[in-house]
Amino acid sequence: MDLVRVPLPCFILVGGRSRRMGEPKPSMMIQGETFQSRAARIARDVFTSVTMVDRYEKTAGSGADDVLLEQPHEGDGPIFGIAAALRNSRSDKIWILAVDYPAITFDLLSYLGGTFARSGCRLLVPEWSGKMQMLCAGYSRELLPDLEKRIADGHYRLRNLIDPATTVVMGEKDLRRRFSGEPLLNVNTRDDYEELTRQGRIDAVGQTGPE
Repeated sequence: MDLVRVPLPCFILVGGRSRRMGEPKPSMMIQGETFQSRAARIARDVFTSVTMVDRYEKTAGSGADDVLLEQPHEGDGPIFGIAAALRNSRSDKIWILAVDYPAITFDLLSYLGGTFARSGCRLLVPEWSGKMQMLCAGYSRELLPDLEKRIADGHYRLRNLIDPATTVVMGEKDLRRRFSGEPLLNVNTRDDYEELTRQGRIDAVGQTGPE
């Protein structure tokens, strides 16, 4: 059965320094796949295209359709990758996914991406573990001037983009009622990684679209 993909490009962020983890997250392994290849595999079944966004040229064998390098910068933060994605995309809306979510599932990503594609909002953000998950979210090109101004001013905090008038927040209570496990667990530290593997929270991560 052919997949009906969400009509959005997906940009996967792989350019972080992984300081809290202590090793590069894109190449970490889980269930026989790297974080990076798993994200690309699932995103390919959900969205019309998949592009890796990296700070440095180190994404060989990424499994994506293309690789986009951020403009050279001294600061740290995903805001640079998101701005690069919006700047280079031909679409007015894009989906951002970081490799920090190794337990992401086809069903959840389809639900979030499809909701954003149909909406008129500038930003769609899911809530999980009591936090706004800004790195698994939908961004409109209309946000690019704001992002570029924040970069110029040295203000890199993404959550400040949330505007009740133009942002849809997918509440955690509703998402947990729809989706089991921890598909939006943001893995930033060794403890996060060990908890994910120890408790078997990736049992649904291998789901793809209908066969």
